[in-house]
Amino acid sequence: MYRWLTHTFLVLLLILGVGALACPVKSAAHEHEPAELEYKLKAAFLFNFARFTTWPKTAENRAIPFTLCVLSTDPFGAALSGLQERSISGRAIKLYYADHLPNKLDQCQMLFVSKSEAASLSSILKYVNGKPIVTVSDIDGFVAANGMFEFVTTEGRLAFIINNSQAQAHGVHISSSLLNLAYKVQ
Repeated sequence: MYRWLTHTFLVLLLILGVGALACPVKSAAHEHEPAELEYKLKAAFLFNFARFTTWPKTAENRAIPFTLCVLSTDPFGAALSGLQERSISGRAIKLYYADHLPNKLDQCQMLFVSKSEAASLSSILKYVNGKPIVTVSDIDGFVAANGMFEFVTTEGRLAFIINNSQAQAHGVHISSSLLNLAYKVQ
């Protein structure tokens, strides 16, 4: 009974925290707002992906900040800046922007690969292969190329696909609650 209540509570938290964000990406109010809103939502998803993911003990030193990296062109603008006031498992969040590989990507716990890196995707994923770095992108086919989280738009709503086998191969555990909310799990 207790286990069921805990699971139900986690799912409810996740639905309120992430599921509520799965709202229409398009806004008719202003022409420039859809992309801004989209990346605000994606920033919130990144935070929740991190909250419901467990890294190997070697990557979870609480004295070291949780480093969220953005590779190449930053599509988020100011949307990520609010995350620096939050924490993941008691660790302060540090943002790191890299313009190319390898550029200190080993310090990342989570790596967002910008669409501008689509042509270099194979070499990027090869570089992080076997490292406890959660990879996220909105590049079409990211999960099929062995990325871990891919943002997709389905029926006008922002959703995500998870490559759980790739996460496990990197020693990363994704919560069953998060897996249940995914549009698709591979």
